[in-house]
Amino acid sequence: MQALVLRGPAVKGAHFSLVERRNAASVHLGYPVPDEAKGKVEWFYCEVTPKTDPLWTYYEATGWHRGYFGMQVNSPKERRIIFSVWDAGKEPVSRKKVAKENLVELLAKG
Repeated sequence: MQALVLRGPAVKGAHFSLVERRNAASVHLGYPVPDEAKGKVEWFYCEVTPKTDPLWTYYEATGWHRGYFGMQVNSPKERRIIFSVWDAGKEPVSRKKVAKENLVELLAKG
């Protein structure tokens, strides 16, 4: 990567590291919710349009404290849409220890 240009309110508080790494670097954009809207947001919409798609790239359309959604490039012809959501609460290992109201529930698939 030679450049990443970001503009607008989403870059407030942006930071980066020049430390060399061996794993895949990532970019995370945040979209703060105003205090008066917290707990009231029912949905949101976003689009990601990759300009290139190098092998083994993952384009995260959105991520939050309990999940993520994006596109993964697995081969010259294979692309996968990935979505993951985790249980609420503070139990990182056993779902049996998560309170019923904090469990993720599958409503439909297809």
